[in-house]
Amino acid sequence: MSEARNIESIPLAASKPATLADVLLTSLGTLAAAGRYEDACRLAGHGCAATRHNDPQTWRRLNALLHRLTRHLTGETSPSRGIAPPQNCETDLE
Repeated sequence: MSEARNIESIPLAASKPATLADVLLTSLGTLAAAGRYEDACRLAGHGCAATRHNDPQTWRRLNALLHRLTRHLTGETSPSRGIAPPQNCETDLE
């Protein structure tokens, strides 16, 4: 399935009704397809936090989307792992 889901991918009334998770995931995919990866990642992270303990299936779906979307983020990253360095942290151990 592509990361950029569109509105047509939401199930119609004749099929299984769309869940709130389906709507959220479709919306986040649409946001990312518009180039707003940072916003989509931030909202997916909030969704993960909100569903982690009470809806594991939705948490897994949001977490998977979040991991796919983070590949598209730009900025200063560590060349070896693609991880942004921590802010305001001392690098020398004395």
